[in-house]
Amino acid sequence: MVVAAVEFGGWGVVVDVVGVAVAVDVGVAGVVVGVGVGVAGAVVVAAAGWQKFGGAVEARMIRASSLPVAQYCGASVQYQGAAQRSAAMSTAFHARMAGSPNHDGLLALLSDAERDEVLSWKRPADVVLEDALLRYEEAEKEIAVGLDCFGFYSPHGTEGNLVDGHPDMAWLSGNVVYVGDIKKTVWTTGDGPESLQLHAYGWALASKFGVAYVTGLWLAEDGEWLWAKEPVVMGSPRAERIWERIYHTATQDSSEYSMGAHCKNCYGRLQCPAYALPAVTKDTWLDIEYPRTMTPEQNAVFVSKLLAAEELIERAKQNLKEMVRRGEVRVRDPKTGKIWAPVEQKGKESCSVADLRAKMGEEAEKYIRRGAPFDRFQWVKP
Repeated sequence: MVVAAVEFGGWGVVVDVVGVAVAVDVGVAGVVVGVGVGVAGAVVVAAAGWQKFGGAVEARMIRASSLPVAQYCGASVQYQGAAQRSAAMSTAFHARMAGSPNHDGLLALLSDAERDEVLSWKRPADVVLEDALLRYEEAEKEIAVGLDCFGFYSPHGTEGNLVDGHPDMAWLSGNVVYVGDIKKTVWTTGDGPESLQLHAYGWALASKFGVAYVTGLWLAEDGEWLWAKEPVVMGSPRAERIWERIYHTATQDSSEYSMGAHCKNCYGRLQCPAYALPAVTKDTWLDIEYPRTMTPEQNAVFVSKLLAAEELIERAKQNLKEMVRRGEVRVRDPKTGKIWAPVEQKGKESCSVADLRAKMGEEAEKYIRRGAPFDRFQWVKP
């Protein structure tokens, strides 16, 4: 199957095995040819995305990891630089699992909290999906992928790419590519294996190989896989809807803020003025600049107010939790449709340091780690 997308002075014509379609306002004259081998429609749907959305656009490149929040808040992209830390943690984890000689160096580049978290992550388990045996040792890891604005696979870093990213793991088996990503827990990403980040990875690899794709999450803290219930078949209505979401998320207005349930999944929320500096706090004692304008004695009153507010907010939160738990109150996010509700969690693993030392003696010190020193603010004499 061959699909050609040809531009004539700003007019684009997409030719496939079905017929001819016209897309206007394509841009610079040129020729793009895509060859699809495998599942029918793998490249056709990418070209169809071009027809539907007008082809080449002046779009920013967006990291796949930014898509899940950006689909609800375009402005979030500029604050999600911290997402690079999760990539550094993932690289260190894979190096450690592979016994790489440089894994100690990669761990040393992490903060103490990040390193302790990576060391607690469990090795991805082998899993059988349909007829495919997915073994961690055989996975392609941290592949560099990209998508152009037509929905075609494009090498990572190519100028004009719409989306770039690095899926943690991928396996090509028959007519399906399985795409896995590492998350601390299922609550790290609100959409689970249906995350738009994973769909972008799946779209890129499926369009590259001409196959369907399945997305999954390895929950590193719990040691469990969570896979999507069905594959995404390229060329299907579902695949087209997913591409629409990726395209519109990457090309939407980046100046509009939108607060909601998605804020908790945003790496940059504490730098976001809409989240950290709501308008109601401006020109009040909650304004971030307030302490700079006060005397030390006035700031003592400010600290007392903060500590009291913190206690009252915590009490209000606990009261609301209890009302929700009893069914007296419902909380629903209008953007995502999700409700705020209690979800039972597994208890965290732990051990007694005293018992470990008693059983193992000096050998126990190999397994005991102390966190970095930290500051605790309290009232002290100058």
